[in-house]
Amino acid sequence: MRIITFILYSITLLACHGDAKAVFAHFMVGNTASYNQALWETEMELAKASRIDAFALNIARGEKMNADQIKNAFAAARVKNFKLLFSFDYAGRGPWPAGEVLDLLRQYAGDSAHFMHNGLPLVSTFEGPDQASDWISIKAQVPCFFVPDWSSKGAEPASKLANGVADGLFNWAAWPNHPNWSKDTYIDASYRRALGNKPYMMPVSPWFYTNLPKYDKNWLWRGETLWFDRWAQALHVQPEWIQIISWNDYGESHYIGPIRGDASLVALDDGKAPFNYVKGIEHGAWRAFLPYAISLYKTGTGTITQEGVMMWYRQQSVASGCNDGGTTAYTATHMQPEGKWTEGLKDGVFFAAQLGSNATAEVTIGGQTFKPSWRFEPHGGVGIYTGFVHTSALGAVRVDIRRNGGLVASATGAKPIGECQEGYYNFNPVIYLGWGASIAARSPPINIKDATCIEGTGIGEFADLCKYTCKYNYCPVEACMCLKYGPLQGGNIVRGPPGYPAANRDTNYDGLCAVACSYEYCPPKYCGRVKLTPIVSSVSPFTPSSCTSGRANPAAVSSEHALRALEQICSFGCKHGYCPIDACICDKTGALVLPKPDTFTGDKPDFGWSLIGIRLLCRYTCGWGVCPQLLCKSEDSFCAGGCALSYRPCYYQTDYASLEALAGQASNMEPDCASYHGLNVLANMLEGWETEYEGVKSGYDDAWPTYEQYIRDAVEPAISKIMTEKDGVATKFFKCWRFDDGVNENQKHRAREISCTGDDRFWGPQLFRSFWFDLIDAAGFNATLEEAGVDPEWVTFDTVSTTPPCLSPGDQFCNRGFRAEYGYPVPRENMVVPNPKDLVGKAFEGVNSLHEALSSSSLDIGADIWHGSPTELFDVLAVPVFMVGDAIGSMKEIKDIAKKVNDAKKKDLIMLIIESILMVLPLVGVIVGQAGRAGLMAARLVHAIEAGGSTALTLKDVIENPDSAPVAIAMMVLDVAGSGRSPDNVNQMSQMKSLMDAPTVNNMGKQFKLYNPHVNNIVSGACKKN
Repeated sequence: MRIITFILYSITLLACHGDAKAVFAHFMVGNTASYNQALWETEMELAKASRIDAFALNIARGEKMNADQIKNAFAAARVKNFKLLFSFDYAGRGPWPAGEVLDLLRQYAGDSAHFMHNGLPLVSTFEGPDQASDWISIKAQVPCFFVPDWSSKGAEPASKLANGVADGLFNWAAWPNHPNWSKDTYIDASYRRALGNKPYMMPVSPWFYTNLPKYDKNWLWRGETLWFDRWAQALHVQPEWIQIISWNDYGESHYIGPIRGDASLVALDDGKAPFNYVKGIEHGAWRAFLPYAISLYKTGTGTITQEGVMMWYRQQSVASGCNDGGTTAYTATHMQPEGKWTEGLKDGVFFAAQLGSNATAEVTIGGQTFKPSWRFEPHGGVGIYTGFVHTSALGAVRVDIRRNGGLVASATGAKPIGECQEGYYNFNPVIYLGWGASIAARSPPINIKDATCIEGTGIGEFADLCKYTCKYNYCPVEACMCLKYGPLQGGNIVRGPPGYPAANRDTNYDGLCAVACSYEYCPPKYCGRVKLTPIVSSVSPFTPSSCTSGRANPAAVSSEHALRALEQICSFGCKHGYCPIDACICDKTGALVLPKPDTFTGDKPDFGWSLIGIRLLCRYTCGWGVCPQLLCKSEDSFCAGGCALSYRPCYYQTDYASLEALAGQASNMEPDCASYHGLNVLANMLEGWETEYEGVKSGYDDAWPTYEQYIRDAVEPAISKIMTEKDGVATKFFKCWRFDDGVNENQKHRAREISCTGDDRFWGPQLFRSFWFDLIDAAGFNATLEEAGVDPEWVTFDTVSTTPPCLSPGDQFCNRGFRAEYGYPVPRENMVVPNPKDLVGKAFEGVNSLHEALSSSSLDIGADIWHGSPTELFDVLAVPVFMVGDAIGSMKEIKDIAKKVNDAKKKDLIMLIIESILMVLPLVGVIVGQAGRAGLMAARLVHAIEAGGSTALTLKDVIENPDSAPVAIAMMVLDVAGSGRSPDNVNQMSQMKSLMDAPTVNNMGKQFKLYNPHVNNIVSGACKKN
């Protein structure tokens, strides 16, 4: 802000004095259902007596009383020579269609009671910036002077909407936005600057407190001195119009009109207020000094013919210990850091006096007397004085104004400071008025139009400079607030050279330093005598701080999955200024950081979560694509066919004992809800099977000797089968030689090459032979061993000596020969057979990953941050759970028969053991090392022991295939090669599972075949969203 800008702007403001100013009162037509024309006329008489020029009729679309009451209002206004204008409410019941706006304007814009500006009907709104372009057509069809309230956009953006369709702007920001500051004029100044020569409508309001949970409103703004501060600020801002907020908006506690019975308080019932904080609390006293204040604003002077005093206070002190109803100071809905209500209000009594000359105030509370000094005294002694007493004293309240020992006026409170109201703090103040005797007319000694600023202040670090420069009539509205007007001061002071912003001070200090230093007040903290390189700040120092970082408030929710969802929306909301304290904790404040506009999705939830903060936070974050279902989804969602109701809420706290029980309820659930519960049932099943495993694994040891010996006994036949089959595979891996003239290892050089598996290997007429087996393809031979279920580590190469059968078995003497086979594969004597229990135990390392997958998947679905199909995720994760169950089931059977096994049952026992290995092999086989490899060897022994038709044999074919669904799913659960649980991977796994044909499914274990149908019923039965 450079000094020239300030001087030119000040001249512009002074030129505005005496223009056709007007004061309006915001009037809620929605509270007039019981009105008739006579009552409207009474309201207008009261308004005229206060020098209010018109009611701005707030009309929400579709209100049933609109037609009749608008008609009554205009009829009454014509009778009382009062004026009206429309304020179309685009927020209360949704946007107004342009056609309906036109219908009302065509009917009433030409009415003699309609307020006009420059020959055109003045029309306003409450919000509606998204429909700005409608007004191009509306104005073309019904010419009007359009002054909307588009405060949600800010002054500069609002002024440019629809190519500047607005002819002026109304600003709704009538209340303080910072706990340590009173209301300032910086937002007013931003409108003045943005509008240029267009007119500005300034808001003035006495208070703000609302607790209407149904309307998602529960906060207060600091207001103890607000009413008269704003009237003083209006003298500085000099707007074209002032709109008082409000005449009868009872739900927000800023009404200055009378309460018209219970019928006028319908908003408190509809808004589900926890108690009636309005009934019996009239605010009419706030109108008492309006004639003088409005006259001062309009004409620069006023006349006092009667002195009086008014006071206002809350009925409970902080120490009363009442229920605060969750009310916060300030609100995240306006991007303000929220705080406890005590940050917004102070205990005490506040008062104002309209006096013709100086006097003193005396405040009595519960018999305790205070003699405060005035907070504000008008220049020349004529005008409105304000003051307060900060105290927690309790009891009856009275304020006396005294002059020269005599009582000028006195106000006595009918309600004392003390008890709670129905257990609650009532933040709506009581107001009382006392008039003194009539006096001879008195006016200020100087008209504001002829006066200069002689006292002012600013906010934060600008306060010192503004206090100094304002007294010399340099009080730029963008930085300072003028508090008092009078004759020019400092005219006889010889001014020196201007100053400049000090190091690290930006151009916002230009004008203030230039003037202050010229009067020899040049504080080095802010100003200096040397002109430095200008610093232009991208953020205004007058912009209040917003939250820039935060997190979930754990006390706001009662479950882990809800907390995870809350963390998501709090992290996003707090980063961008939206951080309600009943849901989140703000960790850092600073300049507001808005999300990137191109990330806006426009999504709008309307699910009624119990906490206002969460509901409102969802409305904000969902618009930017951050919309977890658990906290933010709509109860207006609809299900496709098969749902008995249009919406099925998810009862996350409900526990289902089994998949079968859940399947019976799935048709009443959304897919994500059914999947959420399904995953929890799977987790419980897995935990139960783990407990069973701990119970059966000790009994498993009894089967180990039988299994170990059975495996040892099966190795030699498996090798023999490979080596003795005619035209078998041995020829591929060995070269063989035979020597027919004796058994002698050293005669290989005399041997001839033969087939390793043909007739040459068998006995002939020679009684004594030598054979040599040279391994030429070790890899191929080892692979063949593995296919047969023989671990190559179990095989060694040695000399095998055999005695042939009798060549002439019928002879009295048997002619026997002798043969030796050198380098022949045989079982190792010390072969190590892995214990299947160890393999299953190793698999439970993978089960831990399965637990984690189930838990995190449940949380992801509950928090609505799973971006794939929830039913596919549930369907896929069921597979490894059932396989673990089958492994444990096999182990239980093994334990039962291990101690009484006989030859007839031995093969069944071994098959059960191998089946238990196969069921968990996908969860262990992907673990690098001998455990998985040995498990495969054991599994393949089903061939070696000729277990044709067994479950183990058919299951082996499923498990051994790396592209089969069970193996692929297990690899996904264990995140092998980074596959992970991505929506794409889960979709692929789900498709693989769906392609498992009936024989393949039948080859799976008993638990899989028992429970998988319930999974299918849950997936197919869950209610599908449109």
